[in-house]
Amino acid sequence: MKFPLFSPDPPEGSGDSTQDTPPPAASIVATGQRTEREVELEKELEAARATVKAREVRVAELEDENHRIKAATTPAPRRHPLEGATFFH
Repeated sequence: MKFPLFSPDPPEGSGDSTQDTPPPAASIVATGQRTEREVELEKELEAARATVKAREVRVAELEDENHRIKAATTPAPRRHPLEGATFFH
């Protein structure tokens, strides 16, 4: 038995009638207007990015300082007393 690929009776209101006014979302996209919520979210995102960047900079500074301190406190390797000496010296 073959089944039809389309509904024999289209649902009400889904006809191909053209609308004179576009839906609100389409007009916002077409004009490029942003809602207050979008502006607020952008500000929150920028603040979060600034916080993350400041944290990463601080971590890098602390790592540099840690490396500098470790390098300054590490004693120089001691020379072996017989290093460079020969048997017939």
